[in-house]
Amino acid sequence: MDLHELRGRLAKRLRREDVSDDVWDYLDIEGWVRDAALGSHEYFDAFVEQVRRLLRLVEKMPRGVSAPPNLYARDHAYRSEDGRDYALSEYETERSWAVAKALWLDATGDADVRRFQQEILGGHWLKESEARALTSSAAIRLLSLAEFREFDIPIVGHRAAVHESSRERKDDGDDVLRVDLEISWERGRQRKKIEFTNMPPSEELAKLYVDAGAWIESETWIPEHRAFDSLPVRPGSVGDDLRGLAESLAARYGWFQSEATQFLTTGACPPSPPIRVDTEPFRSESRSLPRIVITAEAWMPAETVLRAYRETQHDVLSGKNRPIGLKQLKLVQFVADDKVSAPSALWHERMERWNEDNAPNWPYENVRLFSRDFDRTKDALLSMRHPWPHWVDSGSDPSRGSEWV
Repeated sequence: MDLHELRGRLAKRLRREDVSDDVWDYLDIEGWVRDAALGSHEYFDAFVEQVRRLLRLVEKMPRGVSAPPNLYARDHAYRSEDGRDYALSEYETERSWAVAKALWLDATGDADVRRFQQEILGGHWLKESEARALTSSAAIRLLSLAEFREFDIPIVGHRAAVHESSRERKDDGDDVLRVDLEISWERGRQRKKIEFTNMPPSEELAKLYVDAGAWIESETWIPEHRAFDSLPVRPGSVGDDLRGLAESLAARYGWFQSEATQFLTTGACPPSPPIRVDTEPFRSESRSLPRIVITAEAWMPAETVLRAYRETQHDVLSGKNRPIGLKQLKLVQFVADDKVSAPSALWHERMERWNEDNAPNWPYENVRLFSRDFDRTKDALLSMRHPWPHWVDSGSDPSRGSEWV
């Protein structure tokens, strides 16, 4: 299915004339568009349901509460999979933003932040468009501050294009990266073929986390992909300086590294929500056991935390949470224990031992029903329905752990 057809089908299922560009771009960033285009009808159904949940979140977002850059975060980023908003009270909202602003004030006074602003940004915060241009440039991820000065290239306001890149391993084992780099700015243009020695492989390079949404270069340094959440940086480059400082601030203030990057370039104040909800399913090829993990500030009212749990539980279980009978729960435990003591026993033998222990309350007379109840209960315990597609990455954002709600 081509992407135009997929977008039309999605809009029709959502009963909309079209899917907004912002939503479509986000779905593309997260890889859902690709997977839905290549997947089966079941994948498409799960894809539609996930988009509905995303739209509900966006529509319910209260005024004054910023959504995180990524609502479901893969690596980067990412990202509470739950993606819900719990409509914090005015007090909870104002207190969380007061905390955020206090952290912001503390960070702006950091000596390294001031040094970075003076050396790299020219002594002032950048506009968002300038910051996107800066973080999307291959030049800052390759060139050091000294090299920018040596080549007389402005750090802010330039555009970089990689025409060609190649790697070579020398006899001494060192990796060499050769790059044909063209850099232009308002009053000049340079094209240089630069050789970087002792260049680690791409997979070993540290990553700069940025807010997704801009056209940026791929890991081969050649522009071809849209909206990476993490970008490899050469050790000692301007981008590596930005990455190291963002990593330090993120650890100190509990921010995502992408938020810290945005703060360092634009001065934006990262939010400090007082509660986050993560769903952490244990998965194998055929099993899915969703777990709900709530992290809340100690001052948060218990009622808000309870409401967050109940709403998340309703979504995870699709409103179906009928208890399993005590008899069935004891049956699973009995069979598991019996298989240890009598691994080769037949089902009728197990049933006889069950009746010895559990008559007259829960006797079985039919071996088929006995084994069927065991199988069904075990499957029910290990196959609780998970409302989003199994092809959505459940990993936490390595830059902080998990996305805020």
